[in-house]
Amino acid sequence: MNPRTVSLAHAIRFLLYVLVGASGTIVNLVFFYLGEEFLGLPQLKTGLGFLDPLYLSVPFGYQIAIVWNYFLNNRITFRQQAHRGREMLRGFLWFEAFALLSLVLFWFLFQWMQALDFLDSILPHKQALLVYNALSVILSFVGKFLLNVRVTWKT
Repeated sequence: MNPRTVSLAHAIRFLLYVLVGASGTIVNLVFFYLGEEFLGLPQLKTGLGFLDPLYLSVPFGYQIAIVWNYFLNNRITFRQQAHRGREMLRGFLWFEAFALLSLVLFWFLFQWMQALDFLDSILPHKQALLVYNALSVILSFVGKFLLNVRVTWKT
């Protein structure tokens, strides 16, 4: 295969992954907001400095986005390697494992940024939380992509 063709295929796959991830970010933000404002998910006190308060709306939005992203990636981004039947369970479990590993990094980054309060001086607190959430999503993105390309869909 021509190296330019391979390179173009990888670029298109990454672009599709980005678009699916962008839609997942919107899903994440919507469900984070719903968890905060309508479901009243609690904020836990840990006594561990920057982990206070621990926002449970963060993993709520993130988990719903994981499910969304897996099925969209399987259908669109990796359609040539799409999982079917029992393969879908294996693929989803790998995708979930990498997403949860990424969640640890994501949640840490969110908690760290909200503890620093670096945006609270220029934005209302609720808006700053949404920005911290979005930045955390973006920062945990690339590692997940590489793991999913090399393991989940083995391209």
